[in-house]
Amino acid sequence: MISKIINNVKTMRPLVHNITNYVSATDCANITLAIGASPIMADNPLEAYEVASIADALVINTGTISQQRLEAMLAAGSAANKKGIPIILDPVGAGISKFRTNAVNAVISQVKPNVIRLNASELKSICLNNQNISGVDSDGISDIQSITFSAKQLAKKTCTVVGVSGETDIITDGSRVAIIRSGHEMMRKITGMGCMLSSVIGAFTAANSDNMLNAVSAAFAVYGHCGKKAYVRGIGAASYKNNFFDEITNPDTEVFKIEYK
Repeated sequence: MISKIINNVKTMRPLVHNITNYVSATDCANITLAIGASPIMADNPLEAYEVASIADALVINTGTISQQRLEAMLAAGSAANKKGIPIILDPVGAGISKFRTNAVNAVISQVKPNVIRLNASELKSICLNNQNISGVDSDGISDIQSITFSAKQLAKKTCTVVGVSGETDIITDGSRVAIIRSGHEMMRKITGMGCMLSSVIGAFTAANSDNMLNAVSAAFAVYGHCGKKAYVRGIGAASYKNNFFDEITNPDTEVFKIEYK
């Protein structure tokens, strides 16, 4: 299944419109290319609607949110909804400030994304209205049952596929749940790893929109597996990041399968 999903990406070479943050924009563009898709980075409200109208997926990332970026997100979301392409929301830092939290809620209510990719801290902030004191990082929550419950509730409420990144990844459509244990602790030392995953999800869902849950789960599985393979004993963050990009350019898709509960 994963081989077919990746082949569909490489065959279709979908155009993924990223409205992302300036910290990781270059990496998001590069990883979109590495996995076999084409990136376009457009966050100006004057062109966001037009660009989204020709794209195959839209990725919205609130990592460096501003009023202008929010306007671009809502405009692009309107075009994406009209065209019927997948929309992925990465609510980076949700709960840190009122403006950011309100922006995330506006995107969820007005744009109505198909996928929400976030960490446990952001999930708690959205579902429980808790303040996020962990920044853009997860706060180390390890209670799989409570995370799964909250993820399922959010998926049902928003009619989305919710993917929660962490030591254990949880992906759900509100009914079925995939649990993926992969990756490597070195991934926490690279800024923008979650942002890049959201761009990969954009590529996977664009080319496999007939089954969002499978596409999102496959993205998590491939991403984590490449993160694990990229580690070589004794290397630092820079070498690890380069290895990770090498691995995801031609991922080994025959070593795992996804099972749903």
